[in-house]
Amino acid sequence: MKMISIVCNVSVANTILNMLNKFNINNYQHIEEINSKPVIGKPRLNTAIWPGYSSMINFQHQDNNQLKEILFSLNKYNSEVENSSEKIEVYVWKLEDYICK
Repeated sequence: MKMISIVCNVSVANTILNMLNKFNINNYQHIEEINSKPVIGKPRLNTAIWPGYSSMINFQHQDNNQLKEILFSLNKYNSEVENSSEKIEVYVWKLEDYICK
């Protein structure tokens, strides 16, 4: 099982959630407002100097073949987005323990 974490500008969170819904990802955690200093773009710290904030979407996934398709779509989104502040960061790691019973 893998854990996937997506950090994005709050302005594109619904776009990313809609993309995940097309893959029937219906168990996720969406943290609507987080402060971040993304790798791509300017900090979003919700201050006068660095206005705005990010969102984080996390989900767990078992199907590696479908996960490849999801990651391909997310990467395609980044390559096609015109405004660099709307690019997303995606992190994937192996999830060793998972308790949900």
